[in-house]
Amino acid sequence: MKKLIIVVPCYREEASLPHTIKELQDVINKIKKYSIDILLVNDGSPDKTLQVIKEMSEKYSNLYYISFSKNAGHQSALRAGLSAALDYDATIMMDADLQHPPKLIPDMIEQWENGFSIVQMTRQDEAKEIGAFKLFIRRSYYRLINSISEIKLEYGASDFRLVDQAVIATLSMSPEKKLFLRGYFSWLPASRTTIEYVPNKRIAGTSNYTLKKLLQLTYTSILQFSEKPLRISVSLGVIVALASFLYGVFIVIGYLTGLQSVNGWTSLMTAILFCFGVNFIVLGIIGHYLGHISGLAKNRPEYIISEARLRK
Repeated sequence: MKKLIIVVPCYREEASLPHTIKELQDVINKIKKYSIDILLVNDGSPDKTLQVIKEMSEKYSNLYYISFSKNAGHQSALRAGLSAALDYDATIMMDADLQHPPKLIPDMIEQWENGFSIVQMTRQDEAKEIGAFKLFIRRSYYRLINSISEIKLEYGASDFRLVDQAVIATLSMSPEKKLFLRGYFSWLPASRTTIEYVPNKRIAGTSNYTLKKLLQLTYTSILQFSEKPLRISVSLGVIVALASFLYGVFIVIGYLTGLQSVNGWTSLMTAILFCFGVNFIVLGIIGHYLGHISGLAKNRPEYIISEARLRK
């Protein structure tokens, strides 16, 4: 019998977890042809999430957990779960708030059985459900990533997906830290398909995914999957250098012909300040890339596991 595992990152989910586990177990009990486990990854939650996880693991024999000593982030929690899933034939990733409908798991497995290595779930939102501004931000995010990076994310691509063992094995060989998993799975040359879904309402609590976190995710994805900002900075530098050269020629000609008066202070300072501004922008872009490379070179652990209960 093949083995599957469902990896669920958890942060401040003490209220929603009992409902989530119950729904997952109901779905699992209907799937007879596979052995399916659940792995909860506690991302250093300051509430009673770990306590609830331990209580649930005593109740269900197929439920295991990993707990971080401090918060490392959603992507790191997923990465830890995937690292623990190497012995499984396929892994399903989903959130703990039930916005990712467990009832779609059989559909994901069916597509995997059809030969797809990655089954990507794409979220379909409407303005009346999440608000026009939030919908605009999300669409802008996907447009920006697709236009500036080397990957092509399907609109609404979330961290709700199924990947097979070969994909997980490939991921485990990557030395990169804080990996943007949506981008990585889009970049991988593996057979893939998508399934659209309408997210459920959050079962309890409030969303931990703020606009700030979305911007941080955008920043990380650009650093990891795009060199366009560096190319743009080079082009901008060439344009500014050419413009400065032409302006210098204009000043020399004006001086030699007597057409240029001494009253050029404003235009001169404007040109100098503009050039300095462009230089600082370019240096800032380069600095961010160097900082990212420096973080990889330090090779510090992405997360620290304080305790775990895994399948033997």
